[in-house]
Amino acid sequence: MTTTSPTGRKGLLSAARRGFTLVEVMVVVVLSSLIMGGIMTSYIAILKGSLRIWNYETMERQTNKGLETFARDARMAKAITWNSSSSITLTVPVPSGGADRTVNYSWNSSAKTFNQIESGVTTTLVQNVQSFAFNRYNLAQATASNDYETNQIQVTMTASPTTSGVTATTSKRVLSARFVLRNR
Repeated sequence: MTTTSPTGRKGLLSAARRGFTLVEVMVVVVLSSLIMGGIMTSYIAILKGSLRIWNYETMERQTNKGLETFARDARMAKAITWNSSSSITLTVPVPSGGADRTVNYSWNSSAKTFNQIESGVTTTLVQNVQSFAFNRYNLAQATASNDYETNQIQVTMTASPTTSGVTATTSKRVLSARFVLRNR
């Protein structure tokens, strides 16, 4: 038979009741704070990186869609009116044989947008356009001097992504595309 002495039992109880000292608790709190600070810093950096990537992807999608809209009308245009190096008007036939559409494409330098204006309705195709220019060329690839000679239109623009919520700026996208007016 095994017997336990009261002093042995008391020694076990006092060890079980013994808690952490204030210094031990403070060390754990400081270490936990440092670890959480590192995790939160990494999390914020990842979020900002993701936001930059999303903003750049949105800019790319918007410029591609805007240029495709312009390209569709430019390829089908049967007449062009050169308003300035940042504004042209295209006369586009309607496939069903109705009245021709008159569509204006222009860059608003104060709003930094590339717009399509049709029937008095302005549609913003690309936002955050820093610079923009239309150039016109004839069949010999030389600069056209009038609307009648114009057979190709070159669009050159510099777009940048939105930087809302992002401290560092991301790179800009410079585009230059030339479109042939097929119906001229």
